[in-house]
Amino acid sequence: MVFFTFPRRFPILTWRALLFAVVALTLVTGSACGGGSDGNAQKAIERLMEIGQNPGVATKVTFGGLPQGLPDGLPMYPGSTLMASTVTTGGGQTGYGVLRDTGDSLDKVFQYYEQGLDKDPWLITVSTSPKDAGEIQFTRANDPNVAGAVIIQPTASVEGHVTVFLSVETISTEATSTQKPFELGPSKPLPPGLPTQVPIYPDVTITDTAWARSTSSLQWQVIFVVQKPPQDVIDFYRTELAGKGWTVTDQPPQGQTLILSMDNVNAQPPWSGTVAVGLLPDDPSYTQTSLQVTIGSQPTPAATATP
Repeated sequence: MVFFTFPRRFPILTWRALLFAVVALTLVTGSACGGGSDGNAQKAIERLMEIGQNPGVATKVTFGGLPQGLPDGLPMYPGSTLMASTVTTGGGQTGYGVLRDTGDSLDKVFQYYEQGLDKDPWLITVSTSPKDAGEIQFTRANDPNVAGAVIIQPTASVEGHVTVFLSVETISTEATSTQKPFELGPSKPLPPGLPTQVPIYPDVTITDTAWARSTSSLQWQVIFVVQKPPQDVIDFYRTELAGKGWTVTDQPPQGQTLILSMDNVNAQPPWSGTVAVGLLPDDPSYTQTSLQVTIGSQPTPAATATP
């Protein structure tokens, strides 16, 4: 199970959402090109790409054309077929997606984008080429508010063809300056089965929960916010957990996020977990805490902080 992590700066299209977009666009555009209704296909893609996004995020799809507002200077593979494009807006950000198809080899296409995205004004930050795939992440060197990714993979429905999905996201400083201030919603209930021995900081608002079961372990996560300094929260957990017989270890901070690891090897089955505490990106007057606990042999996934 993948637990929630602290939000990143470009949250509209995560890598998981990018892969989902490739699948959605490929399936539905293939259906439309096969004689279906372009209008229905467009609505289907828009609905699919809005699943799992934050409220207020909207997606528009265009077949056979580039999206309006797409940043200039992006490499577009020569001779490829432009199948569809998307524009996703919300939270002061705009995400652009372009889906292309080509009969050239995956390695040739990958090398083209690797060369084209590592020259002015673009700068590659991550480039990976595992078997039957290619993934590149990049930014605009002179503008930290622009970042993007390319996913290249074989086209399952057309032998010998490759699908290319280029995504770019931009942050509008004007839009973010006029965003509504952060509003704290109602607190969520604790996840089912969370042991009562696990302390919860007083007077918090729970924003996210998760739990998972496997043959060897049970896992829980609770994310909450409170208007107290991060040091107060981390000190609370260090004291409370040590008092319950846990071994508590301070881990190196990740950015401004304080992290404790905890374990109780004397329990049967053993317990383990992490506490990650940092300022809430949407409103630094709040402290955000990710509490993760595992009972069993599988370790809790490490909490990650905002870059």
